[in-house]
Amino acid sequence: MKRPLVWLALAFVLGELSAWAGLPGTGLAAAIAIFMTAAGIRFGFGKIRSLLVPAVFLLSGFALFCRVGSLPVENERLLSSGSVTACGRISRISEGEKSTAITLTEAYLSADGSPVRAGLVIYGESGLDGFLHIGDEILCEGRIRRPEQAKNPGQFDAASYQLARGVHYAMFPEHLELTKKRSSVRGILQDLRRHLKAILRRLFGAEESAILEAMLLGESGSLSPDLKEMYRRMGIAHILAISGLHVSVLGSGLFALLKKLGLPHRGAALMAALLVTAYAAMIDAGPSTLRAVIMFNVSMGAVVFCRSYDMPSAMALAALIIFIRRPLMLFQPGIQFSFGAVLSLDLLTPVMEGLLKKLPALDPDRQEKKKRLKMRKHLRSMASVLAVSLGTLPLSAWYYGQIPIWSLICNLLILPGMSLLVPLAMSSAAFGLLFMPAALFLSGSVHCLLLFQRLILALSKWLPLTVLVTGRPPAFVMILYYGALGTVTGLSVMKKRPAGRWALLLSLCLLLLVPWHSFRPEIVFLDVGQGDGIFMRSDTGRTYLVDGGSTDVNELGRYRLIPFLDQEGVARLDYALVSHGDEDHISGVRELLEKDRIRHLILTRAGQGDEALDALAALAARHRCQVSYIEAGDAMEDGSWRLGCLYPEAEASSEDRNDLSMVLKVRAGKVSFLMTGDISSAVEAKLPARQIRDLDVLKAAHHGSRYASSEAFLKTASPKMAVISCGTRNRYGHPAPETVDRLKACGAILYETTTDGAVIFDLRGGHLHAPSVYCKIAESE
Repeated sequence: MKRPLVWLALAFVLGELSAWAGLPGTGLAAAIAIFMTAAGIRFGFGKIRSLLVPAVFLLSGFALFCRVGSLPVENERLLSSGSVTACGRISRISEGEKSTAITLTEAYLSADGSPVRAGLVIYGESGLDGFLHIGDEILCEGRIRRPEQAKNPGQFDAASYQLARGVHYAMFPEHLELTKKRSSVRGILQDLRRHLKAILRRLFGAEESAILEAMLLGESGSLSPDLKEMYRRMGIAHILAISGLHVSVLGSGLFALLKKLGLPHRGAALMAALLVTAYAAMIDAGPSTLRAVIMFNVSMGAVVFCRSYDMPSAMALAALIIFIRRPLMLFQPGIQFSFGAVLSLDLLTPVMEGLLKKLPALDPDRQEKKKRLKMRKHLRSMASVLAVSLGTLPLSAWYYGQIPIWSLICNLLILPGMSLLVPLAMSSAAFGLLFMPAALFLSGSVHCLLLFQRLILALSKWLPLTVLVTGRPPAFVMILYYGALGTVTGLSVMKKRPAGRWALLLSLCLLLLVPWHSFRPEIVFLDVGQGDGIFMRSDTGRTYLVDGGSTDVNELGRYRLIPFLDQEGVARLDYALVSHGDEDHISGVRELLEKDRIRHLILTRAGQGDEALDALAALAARHRCQVSYIEAGDAMEDGSWRLGCLYPEAEASSEDRNDLSMVLKVRAGKVSFLMTGDISSAVEAKLPARQIRDLDVLKAAHHGSRYASSEAFLKTASPKMAVISCGTRNRYGHPAPETVDRLKACGAILYETTTDGAVIFDLRGGHLHAPSVYCKIAESE
């Protein structure tokens, strides 16, 4: 069997995918046995012996994924305990700006009972990395919880991220103590990392130091969110992480240096592999970096044993090591981008190089003899960047809902400089440990290279359309894209005419740019914690946001609303309607205005003079957002949709701001929704009965407060379904038990964002389809 590692890795991944798809294990084993028996009968059992090992790997992938694919159910009692004692050995320490994350991958947790083994991440005060070391044993006490599960489309899923790394629970300890000090190689490397970090901060300013700490030491806690976002929008976020590029630059540089210092070829390769491995241990390499380190060490092993280096086999070995150790890593975006980039380099670079050669300006054979070698190098570089861009473009759209337009140009400008920046910055930090004047001398070059990066990022503010918000493409588009990309590769191997290949590549990109989401009318009640946030898309493709705020989710816009809008392909909302000026209804709207993500802001006339709403209107005016005011009786027609304001009248007044909330009746085809803001039962009684009768969906007023959703109101409205938006364990006691009972008593099917996450109503065809909830596992904490 040629390239056996590749086949084994494919079999293992196929087993994981089978488990993820929910196939029964016995059925899978039976299917394999039947296939092997049939093949043996047809071709002879001696000829199928080579299939036995891949079959074992396929079943192993299935079994391992099933074993770690869910949170341990038997530990539910720990979540309900007031205080849990945890002890274990530190496996990872990550220092952030405000806290230190300490990971115990094998912690023993107990709450007045037998201890349970599970992964635990502890969030302590900042600066603990100087006191604690990897390998130390600690004892801590506090309440545990599960890492936050994504409850909205586009939201970062901390639970999935931590579970893939073997962590099941999180704790903010009330008490933490060091029980046993253990010296280890990783502990020594951790001290070295801390010293290098201190030197970088001495040599460079706060912003440059934060960038270099992320590039060289894998610590991104000091990077500002705005800076991360700027790098991502330009398609060069990968240089802020220790990627395969950094490892290859560092490794190849060490190998060349050691050879120049007089070491024999094999000795230099062995020493370079050891140093790169130690570097990976020092920075606590993540899976993507580990993939690069394994592949580099395989290349050095090929030098030591005088064998040829095969990239697909090295990549397959890395995949097996990573996925056998952590099976759930297969579904993490970072690892998919990492392996996708390497696959693209191996498979697509020759294809892109062949296509680019057909362009007269880039054909090396058309150049003068002296320029041919230089042109070939440039051509290879361009082909590599183009290959990686094409290979990872769908992943960017799938996970972020965006495509960076200037990614190709930025990478062509910045990546060549990385081969200088990484060794110079690392040399500056290393010399800082020994001889500070030399470090200061080298830091000047690093300053210049970072300045060049900042200039390119600064240009992005004036460039038109730095990113294209496409939304997450449908699954069939992803399949078509990669199928067509494979076809392009096949045509290149068969040496078909390049014109057809260019046309196919262009059609691939256009396929991703189709606004698929605009064809799907829907209303989504988002989980925003203690607050309200309702997204609507009409059958004409026009988008609306009714409220958007929270009192218990910090930076709601950055972490929930904007990722959701990107996933939905919404670059700018057409309308944002704000019911009233409480923070739990406007905090996210304020962030969206600051990011120029709203075209038109609609407030109530009765709210004019409210300090919070006036400030919001002034902010909108500064960000080129038109402001309008509506009152009871006003309505908007949008295709088969109608949005009508039922309350308040322009002259309405109340001492309670909640009782001036906008009440919005939405008629979406044949389906009716009522958005009630935070009104009380007194205002509910003022609503015109004929307008609220026989509702399909009611947004329960004031987060399910006991002072709203009165029995008389519900008797008139008789909603088929009701949605309550509130925060988990909020201090107001929402939703009130008596309100929940009243809603159920009127026959409404009840949904709560605390347990269901985003509640999505598909309104295609003007009919109400069965709603879907985003969370598959309800919270039980």
